[in-house]
Amino acid sequence: MVAIPEQMMAIDVDDDDGGRAAAAGLAAELADLPPTLSHRTPHGEHLIYRTPPGWKAGPGSAKDPANPLPAGIDLRMPGQILMAAPSLVPGPDQPARYGPVTGTTWPRCPART
Repeated sequence: MVAIPEQMMAIDVDDDDGGRAAAAGLAAELADLPPTLSHRTPHGEHLIYRTPPGWKAGPGSAKDPANPLPAGIDLRMPGQILMAAPSLVPGPDQPARYGPVTGTTWPRCPART
């Protein structure tokens, strides 16, 4: 597990909750996100970005009733814990793995204009 530092965030896309389709819909509406450091999770993918200057975390956790994001997408904010590769967690039939890590840089997440 990794604590997310200041000026970083992770977009958690959960395939089993409709996250892949929700991410595609957001990309069609807003634009594709730039390639970044990422890793597979047992349920989808974590995309890791630096935050824009002056960015303040708002609602974005699936557990937050004010979350403006569609089902299947949550934000992991500075100070929160992120499971990361090469972690293993219990799965339905066997342990499930986080990873492998892809990408070598993490750009700023584009600011919405």
